[in-house]
Parts: sequence; structure tokens; C-alpha cells
Amino acid sequence: MARQHPNTFDVPTLKALARLQVGDFAKVCLLRDSSQQLGVPTTGERFWVQITHIAGQILTARVDNDLDPACGLKRNDTIQFGWDNIYDCMPAR
Repeated sequence: MARQHPNTFDVPTLKALARLQVGDFAKVCLLRDSSQQLGVPTTGERFWVQITHIAGQILTARVDNDLDPACGLKRNDTIQFGWDNIYDCMPAR
């Protein structure tokens, strides 16, 4: 997405992604087809999550925004995603 839309989709560096820790925040955009991979419904909404678990390049996090109900997620839902879904990151401190 970042290559297709460079003015609206920034991508953190690999170095920044490797520094992510439990408790940090990540802004994600999840685009899934109707198979609902990883249990995430089809959505193109960008939103903030707080990371609760990291296993290599797969992260588990808690949704930290109020979202459009049509996206199928709500605040405090737990989701799983990869580095390729992260568009921004912010340390917990």
C-alpha cells in the first residue's frame, strides 16, 4: 500500500519495527478478504493498538480506538497482525 499511495501510507523502518516492545502502540491498517484471515474482518480502517505479545514479526494487540462499527472491531478487541500491517509506531513512554 505504501508503494501505491506514498502520500497517505508511511511505513516505519525495519529498525523501528524491530524495536517494538510489549506496551508500545502501533497504527495498523488491516485489509482482509472474506476468509477473515487471523480472525479480522474486512476493513481498510487505520487505527491504534497497544501491543500485548510479540512472536517474531507477528504481534498481538488490543484495539485502542473507537472504530466504525462496520469494520467489525471495537475498542479492547484483541487482534493479531504482522509487520506489514503497521503504518506508524509509538513507544509506550
